[in-house]
Amino acid sequence: MTDPTPAIAGAARSEREISEYMSTQAVCPKCGHKGLGPYKIERSSGSFAAVAYANCALCNTLVKVGFTAGPGWEDPPTDLLHLASGDAPSTLLPESYFRADVERLGRRLSNLDPARRAGIVAVAGDAIRDMLEIAKLQRRDGGELSTADRDLLATFAKAYVAAGKPLPDDIARLLPA
Repeated sequence: MTDPTPAIAGAARSEREISEYMSTQAVCPKCGHKGLGPYKIERSSGSFAAVAYANCALCNTLVKVGFTAGPGWEDPPTDLLHLASGDAPSTLLPESYFRADVERLGRRLSNLDPARRAGIVAVAGDAIRDMLEIAKLQRRDGGELSTADRDLLATFAKAYVAAGKPLPDDIARLLPA
């Protein structure tokens, strides 16, 4: 069996974004299964900034996906609240992905025991990260977060802070006054 040439997905801003893309958007070319768990992300692979490797869970096909360097590629985020550095929005993940994830995370947060601080930090942090990406996509399109989105971000931020984590200034500025 020959090693497949990577399919080209587009410009990635970080390895985290590649992992999210592979897990939720990548499609097996053989059977069409969507969502492939990457087992390896290799930086600086030939003409790509990175290549992600996954095996399809349904047909076991090796899937290689290549990514070019997007804005912020050389400056990875320093915390878990940011999917990528900078103000450029994702070109790999659609707003609908982030909105569905926020909805799912909101349900998870409402079901968590308040004593499970680590779980609250993880769930609220992921939701904050998704809301930041929604804000970037909205700014790209000439808008801002709606009042409802700001209120939702505030709900996740309050849970995050109540669980003992500080909120970075760039996130605090997005919260309603």
